[in-house]
Amino acid sequence: MVIPDFSRLIKNKRESMNLTQEQLAKRLNEKESMIQSIEKGRMPSIAFAKKLEKNMDIVLVKEYKNSHAELKVESEAPTIGNMIQFKVRKKN
Repeated sequence: MVIPDFSRLIKNKRESMNLTQEQLAKRLNEKESMIQSIEKGRMPSIAFAKKLEKNMDIVLVKEYKNSHAELKVESEAPTIGNMIQFKVRKKN
């Protein structure tokens, strides 16, 4: 997940490196319009954000943990897989 204030951070870092948007774009082998739009608030892709991180020595991507995805549901009700295994065992 890209941090909320990415556009400000990118612009401030670029300016502290004494680079124009055009110069940064050339360093990244990207279009200047891409840098302009990101500095105006357009969300970069994770891949592009990582490219900026590497080139500018900044942190833009934070790991996002979805607590719901980590929950494991334990159910006592049989699943389809359990029923298939039961029928296979019963036939043997």
